[in-house]
Amino acid sequence: MFRNYLTIALRSLSKHKGYTFINVTGLAVGMACCLLIVMLVRHEWSYDRFHADGDRIYRTSIRYLYPDGSVHYQNMMVPDFTPLLAAEFPAVEHATRFVQGTQDLRVGGETYQQTLVEVDPSFFQMFTFPLLAGDPATALSDPNGMVVTDAVATRFFGVGPGQWGEALGRDVTILRNDTPYTFAVTGVAEVPPTTSSLQFEVAISFENYDEIRLGGNNWGGRTSTYVLLAAGQDPEAFEAALVPFVDTLAEGYKE
Repeated sequence: MFRNYLTIALRSLSKHKGYTFINVTGLAVGMACCLLIVMLVRHEWSYDRFHADGDRIYRTSIRYLYPDGSVHYQNMMVPDFTPLLAAEFPAVEHATRFVQGTQDLRVGGETYQQTLVEVDPSFFQMFTFPLLAGDPATALSDPNGMVVTDAVATRFFGVGPGQWGEALGRDVTILRNDTPYTFAVTGVAEVPPTTSSLQFEVAISFENYDEIRLGGNNWGGRTSTYVLLAAGQDPEAFEAALVPFVDTLAEGYKE
């Protein structure tokens, strides 16, 4: 029975070749578009999903109400905001500032341009950027410490898999306005996946921000602030508690 149906269908299609071509082509294009859309949506939804504690990590923002009634949001904070926030709220397990820029780095007489970020020491404890060498809890505890990605370690020092530890302790100089700042490599991290909203090639402690200032510098500087809430904490309650804290902080800046 099925063979008869198939034979009849093939005969009908062969008699109407133009109609068949249009329909088959349309069906193929439609299926291809659907697959591409599914792949795109899946890729977009996969952003930052690889962090082990991603469900407890939040980026802070400030809500502004303009005189015309419109609402705007500011994601960048003054540098002092993050340590004050962490000290004020026991619900915050870790907090880090994040500021990014492009800098010239010198290694062995060669100069390289890399994406540099300044973060707080807890950065590699908050986010799942595995270290291939070094301790994530202490890699940036020394202001003169530096974490590089495995690709950068290969580029700078010629090391590869199984040799990442050989990069530790090596000197790298950051050139800022013709002033050299020397750091020692304290960690080698995997290159962040493409589905990470936070990208870096080299990371140093935020303690260097006054000398090596990255990002927007209006009003004394601006940085992103990320917090990791302790397990069991209610993010909505934390958000509500932030309102009077921010209002008090803002009043202090006005004085």
